Amino acid sequence: VDSTGAVSLTVENTGDTAARNVRVHVRESPPLAPVSGSASLGDLAPGESASARLRVEVSSRALDGQYPLSLVVERDDSFGDPVTTEPLSTGVTVGPERTVETGSAGSVPAGSTTTVAFEVTNTGAAPMRDAVVRLNADSPFETDDDTAYVGTLEPGESATVRFTVSVGGAATPKSYALDTTVAFDNSFDRRVVTDVASTELRVETGGGGPLAALLDLLGL
Repeated sequence: VDSTGAVSLTVENTGDTAARNVRVHVRESPPLAPVSGSASLGDLAPGESASARLRVEVSSRALDGQYPLSLVVERDDSFGDPVTTEPLSTGVTVGPERTVETGSAGSVPAGSTTTVAFEVTNTGAAPMRDAVVRLNADSPFETDDDTAYVGTLEPGESATVRFTVSVGGAATPKSYALDTTVAFDNSFDRRVVTDVASTELRVETGGGGPLAALLDLLGL
């Protein structure tokens, strides 16, 4: 879902004569849209087959499951004129959207600047290459280093990332959710960004007391 993938097609000449200059063309079949929608298969003798891989984009609104993909096969007749089949259909299985899970980032004292660490796990079925984790630190948090390079994450693999986070002295002691996303290259070198995952970070009571919290609110 919401990505580009490969569709493998095999075309067989079931006729009694050779098929010259065979081409296959994929048509838009929502939620599937061709990226590279045509492939040349050359000449096919009777009973001979050939395969091609075509790139197809899946809409972000699709659900995982199987969808029909419409296509036509074209060849040249003995005069060199194109002959096209009636529309054909093949089933394409769409997997779930690539997702990540994050572990807890632990706890930090209010009014402090601390390095926090948590695990990021690839919960999808395909590798994430050149993965970069981005942390969106909203109030009461601030960070100057909101990205961490991970590299390749295989399916089910985890990596630990670290960020330096500052917490306001007036922050209420409780658990907060930090928005975390992962940007990565898929198998077609297309940059993909995951949906937002929530990373828990708990704020504990700081050592400065009420006066420190008041000064923090006043910006002093």
